[in-house]
Amino acid sequence: MLALLVVGPGASPWLRDCLLSLAHQSYPRIGVLAVDDRADDASREMLLGSLGSRRVLTNEERMGSARSVRAALGRPVAKGADFVLIVDPHASLDKDAVARLVEAAVGIGVEDVGIVGAKIVDRDDPRTLRDIGRSSDRFGHPSSSLQSGEIDQGQFDRVLEVLCVSPAAMLIAREALERSDQFDERLAPAHRDLDFCWRTRVAGYRILMTPLARVRLGGGAEEERSGAAASRRSPRYEEDRAAIAAMLKNYSLISLLWVVPAALVLGVLRFVYLTLSRRFEEALDIAAAWGWNVTHLPGTLSRRRHAQKARRVRDRALRRFMESTGLRSPRWFATAERILEEQRAIEQADEGEPIQRRLRDRTASLVGSHPVIVGSFLAVIVGAVAVRELIGSEALVGGALPAFPARMGDLFADLASAVRSTPLGGPLAPSPVVGALGAVSFASLGDPQLAQKAILLAGPPLAAILMYRATIRVSVRSGPAVLAAVAYGLGALTLWAFSEGRLGLLIALAVLPAAAERIEAAFAHEEPLGGRPRFVAGSAVTFAVGAAAYPGILLAIAVLIALRVLSGPARSRGLFLTAAGVVGAAVLLFPFVPTLLADGGRALSSLVGTTEPFRLARLALGPGPGTWPVAGFLPVAAALSLGLVRGELRGPAARAAGAGGAGLVL
Repeated sequence: MLALLVVGPGASPWLRDCLLSLAHQSYPRIGVLAVDDRADDASREMLLGSLGSRRVLTNEERMGSARSVRAALGRPVAKGADFVLIVDPHASLDKDAVARLVEAAVGIGVEDVGIVGAKIVDRDDPRTLRDIGRSSDRFGHPSSSLQSGEIDQGQFDRVLEVLCVSPAAMLIAREALERSDQFDERLAPAHRDLDFCWRTRVAGYRILMTPLARVRLGGGAEEERSGAAASRRSPRYEEDRAAIAAMLKNYSLISLLWVVPAALVLGVLRFVYLTLSRRFEEALDIAAAWGWNVTHLPGTLSRRRHAQKARRVRDRALRRFMESTGLRSPRWFATAERILEEQRAIEQADEGEPIQRRLRDRTASLVGSHPVIVGSFLAVIVGAVAVRELIGSEALVGGALPAFPARMGDLFADLASAVRSTPLGGPLAPSPVVGALGAVSFASLGDPQLAQKAILLAGPPLAAILMYRATIRVSVRSGPAVLAAVAYGLGALTLWAFSEGRLGLLIALAVLPAAAERIEAAFAHEEPLGGRPRFVAGSAVTFAVGAAAYPGILLAIAVLIALRVLSGPARSRGLFLTAAGVVGAAVLLFPFVPTLLADGGRALSSLVGTTEPFRLARLALGPGPGTWPVAGFLPVAAALSLGLVRGELRGPAARAAGAGGAGLVL
């Protein structure tokens, strides 16, 4: 038995306990080999004092744990071991942990055991579980059945066969280690263990987690960053990058024929969603993860050949260790279970009471304890009744709803024509949004009628979600943000646009909170996060999406910019950034832009009621969003909100009040 530690910088607070726990193991035959991967002086002294110089290998430069393990296992002292125990220097093992790991590997009658992991608990609070074995979805993304902060109550006290175990204390059979080609040093430390365990599974070995071996883990898992290889990307990028690489290496060719296209489609959908949500950094991380795998494809294929050469089981045999690729919502299930337990307790307390009394008590308890859930449930029912006409294959007609063509190709043909004649209509050059509608139709199985319903149905919820995101970044409190989102999503203008089927206006209403947030950030004290080029690009996309769907949004954007120029700091920088965003939007929308400027800007006016731009500067009764009930509500709401706001939020509230007043004449 060889216990192998890779000690990097910052491990000294936990290293002493780790070494002591290895020294006091009840298992009699343990050799310890440590790798000094540019550790700090305190850690180096502890290693030399405990193990001696012959048992400590020193790296001349930082290599990372994967390359260090590969180099250490090539030494003669490591080649004679039947088992290798990878130990995280942050970990402290119980006295009989190693004996229990070996027992699970050879002593419980399970054949072909390649890897055994321990039950990982928190070092400071051993009641808190941190790892009991993990799974993944079909696309290589890791998942765990543990809830955050879950308490150990014996619910996992049995030997489990899993897809992956924690590298905090991972016992590996020598034969499995050689057949599985060890760890992939290209991947992030948090994800390379899943890839390695998956390859071990493909090679025909079983992976077990034994709860009898308990390991206390201090701090976090090792976070290595090696010189120039240090990643500036998000954890999601590292996860996506590792997941794609693991799929390419570990799936059979037949499985890859459906897994890779499906993963690519899901990636595109996530990219579009994140872009529409203005989470541009996360969207770029998705593209970067695929780009990294394309760039490193030769190395991945080389590792794939080794993995497939060692294959002894089919992919079908591994699916029972993987989770469904559908939505995973453990918090929802936990909440539902808690509500059911509350109802059972009330039912037991009211046993023998009349049925009317029991029904009243249970209803009062449910509404009083969970008003948001009950309200949301009733709202869903009412909404389902309201949109029942959206269900079915019949085409929607009526109101101002644009007629979608019968064929998806007509949308792309309209985009290339001189005058648009399909959805959105009007005497303008083809809007780029027509191409987007074609893409949505493609995603809707090539059915434009289904795309029409999907866009209409998604309008109010998307507007509410983006209003929530814009508000919470200003208020930093979820309560006001939720209230603003509900008021906006269920507001008169949003519901009027929905009921009339005005898709362009719905898209503009969804984009408007994002545009307002961009303008606020441009004039803020601090520089935009991510740098000016990325901020300008995001603003350009936001403005372009709104203007392509509903050109009148440019008037609202102009009002918001004017209010910021008249008040607030960083006026020069803010004006420059917003102007650059407008120019970028114009570039994205060309040749749609010249038609907006033609005919005195008629395209910027309302599609209902008056059409002359100069007549917009008065209070005009008539059909559409310029009517008194809607227009009169805007300044009243703004004045009320201004009176309730205190402190540093008075500035944004005052600008919102000004925008509401401008809504009277616009």
